[in-house]
Amino acid sequence: MTKYEFLAAVRSELGFLPKSDIDAAERYFESYFAGNQSEEEVAARLGNPRDAAKNYYANNLVPRGGAAPESAAQPVKKRNNVWIIVVILVILSPILIPAAIFAGSLIMAFVAVIIGIYLMMLFGGITIWLSGAAVVLKGLFSGLGFANVILECGIGFLMFGIGLALTLLAVYIAVKLIPWFIKKIVNFGSKRIRRQNT
Repeated sequence: MTKYEFLAAVRSELGFLPKSDIDAAERYFESYFAGNQSEEEVAARLGNPRDAAKNYYANNLVPRGGAAPESAAQPVKKRNNVWIIVVILVILSPILIPAAIFAGSLIMAFVAVIIGIYLMMLFGGITIWLSGAAVVLKGLFSGLGFANVILECGIGFLMFGIGLALTLLAVYIAVKLIPWFIKKIVNFGSKRIRRQNT
């Protein structure tokens, strides 16, 4: 057993003590490792970290005449605060439930607006594109004179170009930006979940 493994085990056994007492115990055991012996030899000489922690507690932290309790080297279990959180949530539920509904409604409205803008851009682009093609064809076969044909064809090609650009932009958003955005949201959520689990 190395020095760090031994000290970590002692810290774990004395985990119920205040930090200052744990640090003092760690300094005490570190002094044994300061000599010329290897870490494994010192750890073997000190013995089981549990027993060493129990002896340290009995000799250094228990008042004279007292004995170390049987669970002296056992960490005290922390209280489970789940009930406190449940009570707080029940008390705040008249505020939290409407706030959650409102926040969810805002998010849904935002998503609906984004989808509406996207669909308007896609179908509007297709409509303008087809209208431009129709104006070009009408101009070519209208027989209203050369100036009118050129004017109608120019307007038709302009509409055709704008419609094609909007359609291509909508396709680009669907193929590139939407998956990228979803990936960013998933990564953000998974980082938060990992951080909560550690």
